[in-house]
Amino acid sequence: MKQLGVKKLYVIVSLMFSFIIESCRFNKLLVKANKIDNDYYTYFSNSILDTKISFYGDYVFEKKIKPLKIEEHDNFLSNKRITNLFYTKTTTSPFFHCYGFVLNKNDSIFYKSHGFKTYKKNILIGSIKKTKENVFLPWIISCKNYDLCLQTSGSLAENINENYTIDFISNILQKEFEEITSSAILLSLDTMNNLENPFKLAEKSFKSLKRGNYINPITNLKANEEKYKLDSTYRDLFFQSIITYYTFLGDREMTELYKKEFYGNENPWQDRLSGIDFKENYITEEKVYAEMLSSNQVIMFNESHIHPMNRYVISKMLPLLKEKGFKYLALEGINEDARVLMKRGYPTIDTGFYTREYQMANLIRHALKLGFILVDYEDYEEGNREYNQAQNLFSKTIKKDSTSKLIVLAGGSHIDENSVAEHKWMAEFFKKISNINPLTINQTRLNEIKTNNVIDAFPIVFLNATNKKDTVKNDIFLLNNYNGYNHILTYEDCPHLKLSLHDFTKAKKTKNLIQIFIWEEYKKSKNVLPCFSYYGIETMINLKVPNGYYVVHINEENEYKKILIKDMSISFVD
Repeated sequence: MKQLGVKKLYVIVSLMFSFIIESCRFNKLLVKANKIDNDYYTYFSNSILDTKISFYGDYVFEKKIKPLKIEEHDNFLSNKRITNLFYTKTTTSPFFHCYGFVLNKNDSIFYKSHGFKTYKKNILIGSIKKTKENVFLPWIISCKNYDLCLQTSGSLAENINENYTIDFISNILQKEFEEITSSAILLSLDTMNNLENPFKLAEKSFKSLKRGNYINPITNLKANEEKYKLDSTYRDLFFQSIITYYTFLGDREMTELYKKEFYGNENPWQDRLSGIDFKENYITEEKVYAEMLSSNQVIMFNESHIHPMNRYVISKMLPLLKEKGFKYLALEGINEDARVLMKRGYPTIDTGFYTREYQMANLIRHALKLGFILVDYEDYEEGNREYNQAQNLFSKTIKKDSTSKLIVLAGGSHIDENSVAEHKWMAEFFKKISNINPLTINQTRLNEIKTNNVIDAFPIVFLNATNKKDTVKNDIFLLNNYNGYNHILTYEDCPHLKLSLHDFTKAKKTKNLIQIFIWEEYKKSKNVLPCFSYYGIETMINLKVPNGYYVVHINEENEYKKILIKDMSISFVD
């Protein structure tokens, strides 16, 4: 009998040990089933849970899952937890944390008995717990066979520079995760399962050639166009990517076509006319706006990344600004060390993403020719991107050269001042860090706008922005009526070049890619950028080009031909 008891105990212990081993093995399988696509958005998916969740792009998933602190979750959740699944945090303010862990499947009655409420189908929200310094908010997402708990939190200590209150952090935390949890879908039903992020797809295609493959990104995006358009997560990214790569290619017809499809046939910016006085308080004379600009130490312009003329108008004004004492030009579009760029003397594919568009590349060339000191200031590292940008701008210019004058070209809203409480932009941080109030000039608000007023006839119009009714906070509006797509490397009178391609292309009406490179850059670098790019069926192109040496690439049906231009005379090159 004694031996039987020992044997029985041995069997029980063995079964328990086997259960523990299998549980550990299963827990590891659960974690291994995670997939993170950390890109323009941050996508978390798990094949065992059959669930996919879209986080904002500033969420970074850590490889090491931090252990949960007891005060950060309810005891009943801790007791039900099968395994910790992931840990992610934001890199811009407000700073939030999210721990994901797997629970055994329970009915909603069980959770509701512990204070959870239904937010949406298959999503429950817990009770917010606040202290003087911290806020905690749990969520339950009902998945296949299991439940997923997201324990979210924020603290005043991490957001000390923002003047936030704990109530403000609590409200933003809840709003943010209302959107994030609502994005949860069944992985098995996700059309994205067989799709790649459109920007990633295009980028891989572009980098297949040293000098950049400008056509293949469009080809590959269009091959998946219908799938992308049907996908709620990737649809907007598809349009943004294909419009962006069409601007790189220089196909203005297709750029406009996709912009209309994305935004609708009505001009999406026309309603921005509200609150702007076009009859008074505008400046069109160069002498007048030159004095206005020169009276400021720091000028910040913004740009739309899909409107190349936003860069062209800055290039047009550079000689004037240089004459007025401006020394530095800071470009968000520069992603390499600007000192390396200046030493080399010209931009390459490695200089940045948006420098592939030739107006941006030519802006850099023009600035270097005029003797500007270029500044890179972008910062995607951990922390607040807006604050880091402002700090970089200050450290690389005014801090070491206190009387110097600075021009900044930033994307979209980065130059907004008097920001709403949820988010401070770079310009506002810069003002605080430097004690300098920059003149912020918004040209994106009036992109593609026709005022039906006399000012439509002027190439540059500065408008008073102080009496506008909307929430965008800038000092001046810039109405940019330029159309300088065929102006290359010059903003003064220069020779016209009629580039006839009849002798170099086939007669049939197929699209050709014509790219012009500066000979001195071309012979030095294999990843040099074009100073002009056009994709279309025209075989006679009228350009304004300064005298010099250029190489023209003609891509017709994936066959390259080269033409050498020397002081406006053209010859075929093998």
